[in-house]
Amino acid sequence: DILTDEEESKRRKEEFENSSKLLMEALDVEDVLANLLVTEGFSTVEDVTTITIDDISGIEGLDESLIQELRTRAQFYLSEQENQKDQKIKELKLENEIMKLEGMTKAIAIELGMNEIKTLENLADLSTVELLELVSKDLVSQELAQNLIMEARAKISQEN
Repeated sequence: DILTDEEESKRRKEEFENSSKLLMEALDVEDVLANLLVTEGFSTVEDVTTITIDDISGIEGLDESLIQELRTRAQFYLSEQENQKDQKIKELKLENEIMKLEGMTKAIAIELGMNEIKTLENLADLSTVELLELVSKDLVSQELAQNLIMEARAKISQEN
């Protein structure tokens, strides 16, 4: 897609605001600190877990103890997110074999489960187009969708 300068500027501003908002909520920090982190290139919670003292040298207001606290908060947040995904997978009663498929993520599995795709058989019966309609576009590519379906079919064939 070709964007005008105005559209690109709007897109970047929205991206900046979304990243800042996420960091504010995930790390329980004020907007000034979240904005500073995003400005310095740390726009995701995962990014914050990797901040080093070298990354922040020369940035006024950031010191080693603050960075350690931010990393700890980021790691805790990510751990809580994983726990919530694990709990959701259990609630959806997904077949364990689905999680063993190469390329399957918890996020993809949850979206499938929420759409009543809970077994290898359910997944194997889908077409690529159907799978792509059930799962968010940012989670699965056409190639991954095809691979997941084909691997599910192969596992079913091996069992029979």
